[in-house]
Amino acid sequence: MIRRPPRSTLFPYTTLFRSKNYTVTVGKDLRVEVHYGNDRVWQSSSDEPPRVTIETGQRETADLLLSDASSVTLENFTEGPYHGRAMRLSGYDQVDVELALVFAIKQPSDETTAELLVQIEQLGGQDTVRSVEHLYRFEKPVAQGGYMVLPHGSGYLIPADCPSELPGRGLTGGLIGARWSMPIFGMVHDDQGLCVLVETWWDCDARGEHVPRNRSILDFNWNASLGKLAYPRRFVIRFGQGMDYVAMAKHYRQVAKSQGLVRTLKEKARELPAVDDYVHSVLYRATQWEDENLQASLDDIQKLKDMGMPITFFFPKFAIYWQQWLHPNPKKSSWPKIVEYEKRARKLGTQIQCMMIHAQQLKPDDPTAAPGTYDEDRIALDERGRPAGSAFVSTYDALDRLKHVLDYVDAHGFKLDSCYLDTYSAHAVPPEDFSSRHPPTRRQNFQAQLVCL
Repeated sequence: MIRRPPRSTLFPYTTLFRSKNYTVTVGKDLRVEVHYGNDRVWQSSSDEPPRVTIETGQRETADLLLSDASSVTLENFTEGPYHGRAMRLSGYDQVDVELALVFAIKQPSDETTAELLVQIEQLGGQDTVRSVEHLYRFEKPVAQGGYMVLPHGSGYLIPADCPSELPGRGLTGGLIGARWSMPIFGMVHDDQGLCVLVETWWDCDARGEHVPRNRSILDFNWNASLGKLAYPRRFVIRFGQGMDYVAMAKHYRQVAKSQGLVRTLKEKARELPAVDDYVHSVLYRATQWEDENLQASLDDIQKLKDMGMPITFFFPKFAIYWQQWLHPNPKKSSWPKIVEYEKRARKLGTQIQCMMIHAQQLKPDDPTAAPGTYDEDRIALDERGRPAGSAFVSTYDALDRLKHVLDYVDAHGFKLDSCYLDTYSAHAVPPEDFSSRHPPTRRQNFQAQLVCL
């Protein structure tokens, strides 16, 4: 580990933005402060200022303050509605990197909000930035009241007087898209709100903490992509008077819709009519394929139909893993019997839904897997070329495998209206694959999942 030099004094207290009510500034150690009138309403952590971890050509690691740069060049920055400054940072002790740190303001449409774009990327140098920590970390004393907004599941509000330490036994942080379900985080105290929308969310390790009778914390850290900070990491912080969690949700929806990320069910149904049928039906779920229970399930469905209920039949599981779907003789039944049962269910006017686990592969000696479907090349590799140790396989052929399964069952005469595609769990992500033949990044992993869905 390379020791960092004394702290730099290159960063004076510089005003970034001033409106009628808000002033956003960057100060010593690149700390951000936000004033509303004469009151300081938000500030990034002074105990944990932004840091950067750099790997040298000798594979030594340097942990430095981002503000330890001995050379700083300021340039104007403009991107759409955002205007500000880009700082070129270099001259770090014992390492050779050049970074660009951007602060840019979006002129508000009213005097009750302000938006700050923060972006960092490696521009050059012989050494490699492996991560950026605490860019930024916000701490709210519980004495200020209010609450914290965390996108876990459908969303959590953590009040300032919450008596429990968070996350408790759970993970302190984790990647957005896995540990966190959405890229929106927030804090509220008094009538002031802070909302963070993470644009490059797939490589962001966000941490949410609550220390009872002390403080609540949001901390944003940026991971490498296949070992490098290969593209700009960025997020937008929105400050607002009277901005509560409802206003944050509406803001995120508006931003997501402008980016083409939001479609209503009606819009989806115009493209795929089965969506409308599925939404307006009752899901009748059978469990495993058991011959003695097949007729009973059909009898239940008939009773529900007689009561006027439209039914989607979650088909009994004759196969779960994608390799089992490809077996010429499924263990629990046979294709002719499976197809015959599906047709009997359809005569009752039901839709058919099945389940498939797509992100893993069974071992080559598993008798339930179709012969020849195991491929060692699907095992993701770490930076040293060793198996990554994940339960998930590499996503490089995910779409091709899914198409192969669907074509195979269709050729047998089995028809699906919808599929419970158990692709990747909500608490983990498929690993980056450092294989020289097919190296998908985290972002490409998520893209592969969406294409399959």
